[in-house]
Amino acid sequence: MQVISLELITLTEINHTHKIIDVGGGASVLVDKLLEKRFKDLTVLDISSVALNYAKERLGSRSVNITWIESDVLLMPLENYANKVCS
Repeated sequence: MQVISLELITLTEINHTHKIIDVGGGASVLVDKLLEKRFKDLTVLDISSVALNYAKERLGSRSVNITWIESDVLLMPLENYANKVCS
């Protein structure tokens, strides 16, 4: 699934400064791939603190460049993220 999401994001030809939120991305490596492609404003939202912590540990020092949100997407006020590409 991460490959498809990455391909779709790449196809949009968005600027690397555009905001991207990866919903349910705690266990995903999509954020890793987006960092490799030099995207700057990344947010990962997941209901699982375990998944988020795993991703943070996996990314090491690169994790400080990401906004991490532990929440149920159904309870999130996503209007604050209306200008972000969602995956």
